[in-house]
Amino acid sequence: MTRRLVSLPIIAAGLLLSLPTAGRPEIADRGQEVRELTRRIESLADKEPTLNSIETKLRLSELLQQTRPALANRLLVESLEQLRSHKDLRPEDDLARSLLSLAPVEGERVLLSLDNKSAAYGAVIRYWLMRNELDRSVALYRETQNAGIRGLRIETDLLEAVVSRHPEASAGLFRDIVAAFPPEKPTSMDVWQMLICVSIMIVSDPNDADAAIEKILPLLDPSALAPGSSEIKAKYRVGNEEFRTASTQETLLFRVAVYLHALDPAAYARLRPRLGSWEKLVAGITDVQAAKAAAEPSSYTYWKPHAPPPSKAEPPSDFEKWAIPDSLAWIREKADPDSRLMLLQYLLSRGGLSSAQQHQIAQEALAAVNDSPPGPGRCDT
Repeated sequence: MTRRLVSLPIIAAGLLLSLPTAGRPEIADRGQEVRELTRRIESLADKEPTLNSIETKLRLSELLQQTRPALANRLLVESLEQLRSHKDLRPEDDLARSLLSLAPVEGERVLLSLDNKSAAYGAVIRYWLMRNELDRSVALYRETQNAGIRGLRIETDLLEAVVSRHPEASAGLFRDIVAAFPPEKPTSMDVWQMLICVSIMIVSDPNDADAAIEKILPLLDPSALAPGSSEIKAKYRVGNEEFRTASTQETLLFRVAVYLHALDPAAYARLRPRLGSWEKLVAGITDVQAAKAAAEPSSYTYWKPHAPPPSKAEPPSDFEKWAIPDSLAWIREKADPDSRLMLLQYLLSRGGLSSAQQHQIAQEALAAVNDSPPGPGRCDT
């Protein structure tokens, strides 16, 4: 078992530092409690993998901005220094969101100086998209193009935002995305993301959509994809008929065939022998609007090959209605280690908790972190 995102439950305990003193007569020495809890949180953070440690300090800094600004600033400065001295880190979205909310200019500068440019730029662009800073997001994306940085996994979110807010600029951005595809050693998810971009643009820009499909065609061969690519299966509906694909190649093949039948009949004819029983379904799709609808999966799943199955320990269906002591007792006695921290975080997110209840849950979170065995940190998805 590995620790997974333990910084969030640790930060849950940090809520105790920002609770008002009023209404908590059980606390005799507020200053002593703050110092002790701060020490415990920082001690745990320092034992974590570096990324988890940094995120823990950043999230705690966010919590303490109003109540303990000096401590919040110290944690922010320490986090920036850790990032500057660990250029090989792969920043994730949660870390970038916390850092950029606290220090937008310096935080961006430090993140973009890391060695893993695709992860850093991707996280920063997603943050600015979340803040509706579309011009900044597009500018950063074009920086990556000029620098030859690939594999950001931001294209679909960026394109959807531009189509929604600046449709006149969407064709130019789409051409840039197509020009940069495929990245070096493309994965199945790279192809899938490009197919989503095609779906976004196929009606308004069919010529560039066709150019994107031409780049995808050679990647339908499993040997063309990077080893260890995610497995993708989907459920499609054409008219009254619904079916599920049995492999990644089928999932990609059907979607490409539907698009090609409407965009490029000659290219579709070369693909036709591979369709088997799907040929009759595809034959009835003759225009791009129908192709867009038919190629949109009603659902899909993806996972890493050989990845461990997700935890199956789930609380009872009425768990959210239980009293806090009953919920904590169930978590303590029956939840498996992988789900215990997540459930405690869920409890802490409930509305209407008293200070004493928050205190109790946070203490359970700290105990759960202490009891969990060490591991390499996050599991990349």
